[in-house]
Amino acid sequence: MDGFMKKLFCLLLVFLLLPVLPSFSEETVLRPYQRDTKKWTHVLFGRTPTTADETVEPISWRILSVSRDSMLLLSDKILFTARVDEQKNVYDGWEQSELYDYLNDDFLKRTFSWAERCLLVRQMDRSLVSLPEAEDLKNPQYGFTDNESRWAAGTEYAVDNGLQVYNTRLKDSPYWTRTISDNREKTHRRVIREGNWGYLGVWHTGQGVRPMIQVSLKGVSVQSGDGTIQSPFVLSLPEPTEPEPVDQTAEELQEQKQKAAFLSQKTKYADLFPVLTEEGFLPEGKPAFSLSDPEKGLWLYAHQDLRIEIVRKADLSKKSEPKLWFEADLFVRPGSEEFLRTFFFGQDRDSRERTEPDLIARENKLAFAINTDYYLYRVLRNARKKVMTVGVVLRGGEVLYDDPARKDVRIIPNRDLLAIYPDGRMEAYAYNGATAKELKRKGAWDVLCFGPVLLLGGQPTEQMARIDKRLGNEPRSGIGMVEPGHYVAIVMQGRSAESKGCKLTYFTDLFQKKGCTIAFNLDGGGTASMIFMGETLNVNAYEEHNRLQNELLGIGVMP
Repeated sequence: MDGFMKKLFCLLLVFLLLPVLPSFSEETVLRPYQRDTKKWTHVLFGRTPTTADETVEPISWRILSVSRDSMLLLSDKILFTARVDEQKNVYDGWEQSELYDYLNDDFLKRTFSWAERCLLVRQMDRSLVSLPEAEDLKNPQYGFTDNESRWAAGTEYAVDNGLQVYNTRLKDSPYWTRTISDNREKTHRRVIREGNWGYLGVWHTGQGVRPMIQVSLKGVSVQSGDGTIQSPFVLSLPEPTEPEPVDQTAEELQEQKQKAAFLSQKTKYADLFPVLTEEGFLPEGKPAFSLSDPEKGLWLYAHQDLRIEIVRKADLSKKSEPKLWFEADLFVRPGSEEFLRTFFFGQDRDSRERTEPDLIARENKLAFAINTDYYLYRVLRNARKKVMTVGVVLRGGEVLYDDPARKDVRIIPNRDLLAIYPDGRMEAYAYNGATAKELKRKGAWDVLCFGPVLLLGGQPTEQMARIDKRLGNEPRSGIGMVEPGHYVAIVMQGRSAESKGCKLTYFTDLFQKKGCTIAFNLDGGGTASMIFMGETLNVNAYEEHNRLQNELLGIGVMP
């Protein structure tokens, strides 16, 4: 017994003297900025040239945030220098920029292995590789508590290739964000000397790029390192579920690039849709497709004759006037019988019965709908005593009212006209620009009467500008046309802390940036409604539902 106890004691002693090995857990070590130590956790992911002689080395990233499924990373250093876009005259925004394309094509392929690429998660701008927004670099949860926390130095490679350097001791340099300036056209926000803020035209060179990526944690574990800047975590990655693409011939690559360029003109979300035809629609025989992702602010629909892409957007550049809106691109296949038109509650085109807009959409099984001119409001107000003319109103090719405004007014509605034709055309007129008989004779299916006309020939109208001087920020609703077969609908939320609404000039600018040649202001306020698959997307600040109505402007059929 004594011998046994002696052996047992020795074993226990050896066990107690063994070094305690660290136990790695993604939940405990892959953590974001630590406020108590004022330090970021660092992780290696991808490889890029870092030295003047272009030696390729692992990239060190700061972990900005960690959720159960993924982590958001920002490169610790400025990796290279680039302009955002070459355009000095017409800049279409971050998602159409030269730098956006480069980050998600050449940079993506040369920086990350196939296993790493399989873990990248799309961000709010639908990219796999992006830049931080200005708000990201002001977020204390991410570790950006002051100017010093924002400054960054470039790699030797970046400096050797033209990166501007402010201070030879700190070696801090300017770098881009993806945030477009609110009041300076064709400029982006950037971080400048000692972490301060600045603006610069997108065509300027010498500015740094600090990529931002979101990485899935599924199957990821820590292999080594302690997470410090001196010893970043090295990750063990899962085997990709799909094989790495095989090498292609130059001809195949060129053909693929041309096809990708063609489809990119049709949709930015080809990876989320089923396989589409070269025109950008579903092949014959395929069932209609729809996707709703409120968390990411994205709603999609595809059919043989129609494709719908709705994106929720926000402008937080002015803290006192936040804006949130929904932009819908509607694409109709040339030659199809689909076109935007009015749908009623019940069967009577001139019914005065009203209900919730989403019920009208569901009754008519509409894939997409937006409110109209709400001409019924003027009809009901005139029932007792005539308050204002109803305007010129056609529905289904029939004249309901031929009661135009009698003079040019600077109020909403000024009763301008939007004529919609079955062949996909739209025409906009001033309040006295066409009679009901003329528009019926020309073949107009619906004529909406509200206004003002926002864009005509792609340019803001003088009437819109005059009326806007009397208006403030409000919820707004409108419809526009880029060309026959491509329409844009926008609904701006308002009257709430989340979104104050906007003025007409701001609303008009949204349509102009989308490339619309015609844009028309519909009834806003509580009437403003955008509906997808029978569900209202925008929120009425004062009521449980949006204003009761008798009709909607809609297109497409629910799957």
